[in-house]
Amino acid sequence: DLQASPRRYVVDEECNVRRLSAAAAAADHDYDGNDAHPAQQYGNAFMEDDASNMGSSCISTLVLRGKDVILTTSALVECPQILNLALSWTSDPMESPQLIQLDLRRIIASEKFSGDIVKIQGFSEDTSEGLAIRVVLVDNKGTFLVIKCTEQLLPSATTPARLLGFSDYVSSKMVNDAVASSVLHPNMVAFATASYACIALSPFIVSVDIDKGTSSIWSESECLESMRSSIAMIFTKTSEALMGKVGGSLLDMPPVAAMCLAVRPNPLLDPYFLFTVHSDASIRKWTIQPDFSTAPTEVYKLQIDQYTPPRPSEWSGSSNSVSLSSRLYGQVFALALHVQVHNAYFHVGNTASSSSSSSSCHLHVIDGAQIGDDKANCRTLLVPPQAASMVSMSFLPGSSRCALAALYRSNEGIIDAVYPPSLASMVSTEPVVGTQGGTLDATGAQESKRAKALSFMPDEIGLNLQDDLHQMDTSYMKYLFRPIHPRGTGTVLPPSRSCIRSAMAKLIRGYNFHQPYSETQSTELETLRSMEDWRVKEERSQFSGGSPMKALPSLPSL
Repeated sequence: DLQASPRRYVVDEECNVRRLSAAAAAADHDYDGNDAHPAQQYGNAFMEDDASNMGSSCISTLVLRGKDVILTTSALVECPQILNLALSWTSDPMESPQLIQLDLRRIIASEKFSGDIVKIQGFSEDTSEGLAIRVVLVDNKGTFLVIKCTEQLLPSATTPARLLGFSDYVSSKMVNDAVASSVLHPNMVAFATASYACIALSPFIVSVDIDKGTSSIWSESECLESMRSSIAMIFTKTSEALMGKVGGSLLDMPPVAAMCLAVRPNPLLDPYFLFTVHSDASIRKWTIQPDFSTAPTEVYKLQIDQYTPPRPSEWSGSSNSVSLSSRLYGQVFALALHVQVHNAYFHVGNTASSSSSSSSCHLHVIDGAQIGDDKANCRTLLVPPQAASMVSMSFLPGSSRCALAALYRSNEGIIDAVYPPSLASMVSTEPVVGTQGGTLDATGAQESKRAKALSFMPDEIGLNLQDDLHQMDTSYMKYLFRPIHPRGTGTVLPPSRSCIRSAMAKLIRGYNFHQPYSETQSTELETLRSMEDWRVKEERSQFSGGSPMKALPSLPSL
C-alpha cells in the first residue's frame, strides 16, 4: 500500500491546531525554482547552517501500550518554520512511519512564538481520554509551546495548543528586564519530565512547572543555606516578590554555558542530577526532585583533580561550543565536557600553546560520587586532529561500563570516535576512530550506489507480463519512498515532492508537474502514473522510430 503525503496542520495565533487541506499544502510546497517560495515572505526561507536546525531535530523514545516507539522531528529543508514529525512503531527501515507536518508560520508571525526553536521533546502520557503524545517546543526566549496528539500522531481535537511565555511563569519585572537581551541555545534546556524543564536564560537558572505555570529561580547560596540548616526547602518562587534581590543572592554564580540531566534508574523514587558548566569553567552538580518541588535540594561545586579546560577567553562564540553529556554508573556519575576554542590549542597544565596539528575541540570526562560529595576526577581525552567541531556525544546506553561515543565534523565528512572503557579510569583517552561521509554529496553518492545495487526484477518470472511489471514497480517504489535518512538530514522524512517532479520532468518528455494537485493522489501514485505514461509512450515510439526520453548525459538519481 502506498502512503499518502504527510498531513499538514497549522498552529495559528490563537494556538488552535487545524488541518490544512492537501490542495493548500501542495500549493504552498510545490513551486518553480524561478519563483519566490511562499516561505520567503516570512524570512529564513532556507537553512544554510546546521546550527540553525539543531534545535528542531530531536529523537524521543516513547512507550505506548508497552511498546517502545520513536518520535522524530526535524525542520522542513525548504521552509524551516514547518516541522516534520514521524512516529515509528517498528525498527524496520522499510516500514513507513506515521507522518505529519506542523506549520508554525502564523504563530511566529504573531510574535507570540519565536521561529528560533532550541529544543523539541516528545513524551507519552495516559490521560482521561486515553493514551496521548505531548510534543513540547521551546524557543530561544524561553517560551513553551505544548501540543497534544493522539497515539496515531493526530493533533487533539479537544485540547488546543498551549503557549507559556517567560513572563507567564516569571512575574518579576526586574527578572524579565534582566533577561530581555538573553537567548537560549539547545545546550541550555533540559527536560526532567513532561511538565518539568530547566532553562539557563542568562544570568539565571530557572526551573519551570509547565502544567502549573510556576517556576523557581535557582540560587546557590540559598540552596547551600538550606542544606546547612537541614530544614525543609524554602526557596524563592517567581510568584514571590523579588524586588531588591536581582542584584543580590540570585546573582551569586556565573552564567551557565551548558547543562545536562542525568536520571537515576528509578526516577519515581530517586532524585535527578542536573550538571551545569558556567562561564568561568566551574561545574556544579544539582539534585532535583520534580515531583515535590521546582527548586533544587542540593548543590555541589565540584572540586576536580587534573581539570585543565581551555580558558573561557579562548572559547568559541558558536552556539554549540560548549556541551555536556552524563550518565550514572552504580554509585558514580560520568560527565563529558566538550569545549571548542577559537583556534587550535593544546594544554599542558595551566599553559596553552598554539598548535597547527591539534584540533580546536577539547574533550574531558569527569567522574565522582553521586551522593554527598564534591570531589571528582578528570581525564582529558585525545581528539582526532582533523576534527573541526563537535556534532554530538553520548555515553553508550547498552554498556554496563563507561564508554563514550562522539561525532566530529571535519572537511572529509563525519568522524565517528568511540572511547572504550578503561581499567585505569572511566574511559580510555585514545578513541577508536572511523570516518563516515557526512556531506550531502557523499550521502547522495552512497544512496545512488545502494539504489543501483538493488534488483528490481521479480524473483520468478511469471507468464503474465503486466503482473511482473507491477511487482517490479512495487519493489522500486517501496525503496524509493522508504522513510530513512533522505537528503542527508539524518532524520526520518519523506522525499521532496518538488525534487521528484523535477527529475521526472527531465526524464519524460511533455511531463507537466504544474498540474493541479488532487487531494486523493499521493506523490507515490503520481510517480507510478507517470512511469506508466512513459511506458505507453515508449511502446508507441517503437512504431514511430522516436523516443520519449530526452538526450541526457546520465540519468539523475531520484
